[in-house]
Amino acid sequence: MTRVLGYPRIQRKYHIGPLEIERVRLLLQQEALLTPLTAEVHGVATHPEDDPILATAVSGNAEYLVTGDDKLQRLGSYQGVTIVSPRQFLDILVRQSA
Repeated sequence: MTRVLGYPRIQRKYHIGPLEIERVRLLLQQEALLTPLTAEVHGVATHPEDDPILATAVSGNAEYLVTGDDKLQRLGSYQGVTIVSPRQFLDILVRQSA
């Protein structure tokens, strides 16, 4: 669930450590919902394999799509889903918990 956050290059890039990773894991474990895919997305992302990611976020009525993919981030948002980097999302979580 948080495997990628444990990669040394990700930890260096986003200045996160074991405590932040554990917090993200716990949050996802407690708050994540499995949702059936109900939306179809075609030709929105620059890579066709990213369209199902957008469809999943829309189907789940996600508030945020967290991705390290720069091209998806450049979309900014899609059908009400705000697309942010992992660092931006951690900053949002910190602000909301304050």
